[in-house]
Amino acid sequence: MRRMSSYWTLILVGLLISSQIHTAAPAGAAPQRPAKGKRSGPGRQRPAKSKPETIEDHPLIKRLTAIRNGPGLVVCEPVPRDVPQNVAEFGDGCGRWLHVIVAGQPEISRTPLWSFVDEARRALKRPDLRLKPTQSAELRALLGITHTATGDLKRTG
Repeated sequence: MRRMSSYWTLILVGLLISSQIHTAAPAGAAPQRPAKGKRSGPGRQRPAKSKPETIEDHPLIKRLTAIRNGPGLVVCEPVPRDVPQNVAEFGDGCGRWLHVIVAGQPEISRTPLWSFVDEARRALKRPDLRLKPTQSAELRALLGITHTATGDLKRTG
């Protein structure tokens, strides 16, 4: 998640710089006159604007702060119990299919894209997301989601 955060920081810094470029008067342009009734001069000065201490304090950044907008869900891959490797891989595919179907539902609006889930898997230093219910709390914290679906894949006959 750290890469995504620095990506958005770079985008926002670029927007701030470009907004400063576009709002500055072009070279050689005539100075703007103050509006009627608002005279400036030696006896009347505008109060100095305070610069934000950090980028997060900038007013444009504060307006872009994400809000909590509902539940999010990640469907983990099922934990295989005494099944062949090809059945375990089939179960992984079923878990991803279910994640894609769930992610498209507007009621679960904070469900992350699979690419973000894969980044979280790498941050957890795991080869897969075959998690037990007790192991899923760290995944929820990394992705900022409210729910994880876990399961087992076992032979019944």
